[in-house]
Amino acid sequence: VEWASGAGPLHVRSTIFEGPTALGLVDAQFTLSNAMRLIADLKEREKPLDWVYVTHPHLDHFNGAALIRAAFPRARFFARADAIAAFEPMVATRQASLGAAAPGGAGNLPAEPPRFFEAAPAEGLLLDGQALQILTGRGDHPLSSAVWEPDSRTIATGDVVFSETHAFTGDHDDFDGWIAFVQRIQALDPSR
Repeated sequence: VEWASGAGPLHVRSTIFEGPTALGLVDAQFTLSNAMRLIADLKEREKPLDWVYVTHPHLDHFNGAALIRAAFPRARFFARADAIAAFEPMVATRQASLGAAAPGGAGNLPAEPPRFFEAAPAEGLLLDGQALQILTGRGDHPLSSAVWEPDSRTIATGDVVFSETHAFTGDHDDFDGWIAFVQRIQALDPSR
């Protein structure tokens, strides 16, 4: 299930993978109000949230993670190991550059990076015994990834593929790599 925050410059999309007995979530939203709306949607599904995966180290994809963790304390939080290491400098640079101009105001900027993330397992993410694969490559950030569920041919692309919003290119300098990753995703022939 695609979950979109709404219109605006950070039209953040999260993806809810729903198995028979549990949920998985890809990307945790930016503003705290949108993270709260996402939490409400997850709770209404009346299944435990097993894991949250963040596709890359941009604030609009991991900032809501602390609220989600408080709401679902048993969930595990994953990202690429190199992306986790990039959370701290991302928080510092965005605090300095955005401040009160941050979407929703400075109160949406974290004081520190989340420290509860784990490196994603090499074998992928399990949801009700079904393996979801993590694909790595370049997107709007050099440390981008996507989550692929082959049985339903569903892919959550983070900021590798954009829809209904402007593609951010400020943290990127390898457009050939980005194009190659998009072509890899296209070759999977996803249905969603």
